[in-house]
Amino acid sequence: MNKDDLTEYETWVRLHAYGRAATHGAAAASILASIDVVELTEEACARCRAPFPEPIRTLDSIHLATADFLRTRGLVVEISSYDERMRQAARSIGFGLVTGDD
Repeated sequence: MNKDDLTEYETWVRLHAYGRAATHGAAAASILASIDVVELTEEACARCRAPFPEPIRTLDSIHLATADFLRTRGLVVEISSYDERMRQAARSIGFGLVTGDD
């Protein structure tokens, strides 16, 4: 498995879990093709080891730590997730959320 595979697998697992692969699959494939992969830095790893204000799962901590790293570099980052725990964790550290209606 290469580093790009995890994003693709996670996307398709979630689309299937929510029954949206048929309606959102083509858009997901297009978006996946346009994603730039960010290497996990030691700074992001350190953030993963620090506590989050909300209970969080391991992969979600990696995603949020990486997003936080990008934010400290001046990039505007918003989080999009169907998972309410992930959304709450993102809100708790100051991220804006993209909703499915956007």
